[in-house]
Amino acid sequence: MFSDINFDGVLSLFLFCIEFILLLNILFFANRNRTNIIAFIMLSCLTAYQFIEFLLCNRMMQSPSIAYSAFFIISFLPPLGFLLATSFNNRFNRMNYLILIPAISILAYYATMIETFKVAKCTVIYASYNYPLGDLYGLIYYLPILATLIILLQGAKNKSATDIRNLNILLIVGYVIIIIPSILGFIFYHEYWRIVESVMCKFAFFFAAALSYFTLKNGKLRKEIKTVF
Repeated sequence: MFSDINFDGVLSLFLFCIEFILLLNILFFANRNRTNIIAFIMLSCLTAYQFIEFLLCNRMMQSPSIAYSAFFIISFLPPLGFLLATSFNNRFNRMNYLILIPAISILAYYATMIETFKVAKCTVIYASYNYPLGDLYGLIYYLPILATLIILLQGAKNKSATDIRNLNILLIVGYVIIIIPSILGFIFYHEYWRIVESVMCKFAFFFAAALSYFTLKNGKLRKEIKTVF
């Protein structure tokens, strides 16, 4: 009986449900300041990606445009993380938005060749994709994460504000949980680049939980901040 059931993408659906609850938690209980708004957008991207991957793998909606939409969403996570780190550590300025340009540029280029985006394989845990310029995309994806970690590490050295230091450390731990499996994957599995986005977003569940907690604590720390972009 169970042999006829398609379990591919089930983990994505499970994580979508949990992350959607975390999203509601931020929406209804977190203070609305710039940092928390960025965190909300990041968690929205993660939640949307999980749902799209479920559609791709379980509902077999594997058109190139849907696969492209998955890449479109997650491509903004690293630069948004940088904006989050700079905003939280009082290093934000309008020029920081320039970090969005590389992601926007490659997505605009990808938009001219959407038909090349394909789902190569689906499993219960992850999906693998075929897409062009994988090395360039990886460079654009990981450099903002590296810059974000530098900002967070500097914030973690703040001994005068324990709560701010602890929240920086929390985000660092969230990023480390995402990055370490990818480092091991690239070392031991030569085709890992095909599944890296999917696997990272699975481990990003822990980062999503950290973001949810972060926004609640950040709201208490900075109730006086009322930000409009």
